[in-house]
Amino acid sequence: MMELIKGLKQSGCFFLWVVRDTEKDKIPKHCRGNG
Repeated sequence: MMELIKGLKQSGCFFLWVVRDTEKDKIPKHCRGNG
């Protein structure tokens, strides 16, 4: 998951990432929010 997050952040593009409520704990807290 971290590789995907890092790649999206480094792309410089805007994106919308929709995560189910049951899956949100899999995303590190420092990666949540507006970037």
